Amino acid sequence: MNKLYIPALAGLMLAQLAHGQQLPASALRPSLGLPKTHSAQDLVNAPHYTPAFSAQSADRVEFWSEDFSGGAIPTGWTNTDDLTPSGTPEVTFVWANNPNDVSVAALGYTPSAIFNASTAANGYLWCNSDRGLTVAPGFDHGTHLTTAAIDCSLQPSVQLTFESLIGVFDYDASTAVKVRVSTNMTDWTDFVPFPCLVTGAAAPPCVRWSANPQGCVVNITSVAAGQATVYIQFEWIGGWEYFWAIDDLKLTTVPDYDRTLDFSVLSHTGYGDEYGCIPRPQLKSSFVLGGQVRNTGLNPQNNTVLNTNVMAPGGSLSFSASTSMGTIAGQDTAYVEEAITLPSGLAEGIYTATTWVTSDENANEVETANDTVVRTFKLDDMNYALDGIGVHLGTPVLSQVGTASFLTSEDGVLAFTYYPIDEQVTVYGIKFLLSANSGDSGTVRLSIHDSTLVVGDGTVVGDEDVFSPLVQGSDYTISQTDLDNGFVDFVFTTPYVMAPGAYYAGLEMNSVAGLYDMAVLDDATVPQPQWASCINLQTVTPAGTYNNGNALAIRLLLDPSIGMEDREELTGVNMFPNPTNGLVNLNFAVQGAYTVDLINALGEMVSTRRLNGNSTIDLSDLATGVYSVRISNKEKTTVQRISLN
Repeated sequence: MNKLYIPALAGLMLAQLAHGQQLPASALRPSLGLPKTHSAQDLVNAPHYTPAFSAQSADRVEFWSEDFSGGAIPTGWTNTDDLTPSGTPEVTFVWANNPNDVSVAALGYTPSAIFNASTAANGYLWCNSDRGLTVAPGFDHGTHLTTAAIDCSLQPSVQLTFESLIGVFDYDASTAVKVRVSTNMTDWTDFVPFPCLVTGAAAPPCVRWSANPQGCVVNITSVAAGQATVYIQFEWIGGWEYFWAIDDLKLTTVPDYDRTLDFSVLSHTGYGDEYGCIPRPQLKSSFVLGGQVRNTGLNPQNNTVLNTNVMAPGGSLSFSASTSMGTIAGQDTAYVEEAITLPSGLAEGIYTATTWVTSDENANEVETANDTVVRTFKLDDMNYALDGIGVHLGTPVLSQVGTASFLTSEDGVLAFTYYPIDEQVTVYGIKFLLSANSGDSGTVRLSIHDSTLVVGDGTVVGDEDVFSPLVQGSDYTISQTDLDNGFVDFVFTTPYVMAPGAYYAGLEMNSVAGLYDMAVLDDATVPQPQWASCINLQTVTPAGTYNNGNALAIRLLLDPSIGMEDREELTGVNMFPNPTNGLVNLNFAVQGAYTVDLINALGEMVSTRRLNGNSTIDLSDLATGVYSVRISNKEKTTVQRISLN
């Protein structure tokens, strides 16, 4: 069991880095030097959870609010950019009541193209750090939005809450984005509303974009309580970032008791990656369950326990955890995880995991909805997928990566998704999910790679070798049928046997110089470690592999029957003797290269062999029984049965 306590906000990033253990390499390299595109998303991690507000209750009194419904920046507020020189557009807050106005600075990043604050349609404020510039400005902006004086003289405690959406590109928000509080407009105390919003090597749940909206909770009691004159300032020292939107500001007293389960953890690898679809042979003996709890109340949460029940497809309890988090002091955060031994005989299907937090203060908890998180994952022996599209509860958070995602990268965009292999498995092909705005006639090439070649040593851009795949298919042209289906199932001519180890499934996309753009879906619903998926670009400086951190929908196909329905029947094959004690002769009317797959009565692939014309194979190492023998070449296939005595 791993347990980590994080005092207040300052240490939140440390906890997340402890959980987000790296995948195939040390993975310390940030997303350096990529061109900031105005046509589609950059290499960004995605929103993952929204710290929720507690409901209004007897121990929380709201005494001031601003929802920006007045049609302008409120009277008495100041709004400045203190750093941008003359001749370049300043970065100051503006009023808007169209949630879509922010899309111009989202730069094609779909999850952040609309501000989803509760009352955004009535008005909100936002500032555009991007400003539509085509190159970085070369200097910083110093944005400061300051309220008029607020009377907090009667308040024994003061907590600021607001809804927000922000994306960073050059500077981490932990140092560049502040809520500042003063009683005299001279001496300011800084608070950090986004401690885990970073520009480089983000590990879950650290991200480059906040949630949409992010519920920010800042306890400013130390400065504001009992003060007749309080000023709140939103400060953003930025370079060439995306944008920052805010809405629904409220000042309340700090509740006596309030806790929130920020997120839950479901990992079959134990390294922070959370797969949506897992073949049962790839399960380890244990499964990691966990989560993060914030105490946003004044008083401690004593004897705090994180509980998880994982229900089998039929609705019965499959496995569970109940892990002590001890006492969580007021305004502190705690993270815990525990490896639970899996039961035997797990069935295929969708599993539902309900995680909730309890403590001695249950009776004082007014709002319990944010104490529980419900998630799903699937066990499927024929498919292995990092993404959970089609498995997630509710609507997934989706983006895309493709040939229009990066300036000057219309051809040769290489996307990769990481797959740890615990038990040897035969891969017959790769599925990838196409974005809805893809066009036909572009070409793709699917491949499987050694993970260490894709990321190099994980610290230096350009030391990788993505052009030496373990197996690679021929070029495939996207058709209108593929677009209608929303996916491509690409079948390798020869199945590839993956020994235990670490691999990437690769997808190379070519748009024919921008004529036929395409993109693969990127599942940003669940936070993933930074190298869970990655992208290689050769047309940027420096050329190399950059982390993505989400779950690109590039999946391994493990079904031996995939693609066979489209092949002609192979004739002229004679297999004898049948039954046999072990030795089997295979004679072919047409000599050439053939693949022979043996499948047992459970449908499991037990042997794959490569033959070049007439051959004798030995099955004596297999258990007695009836086997299906699939024999195929590049164009045709046949399946025969043989009895092994």
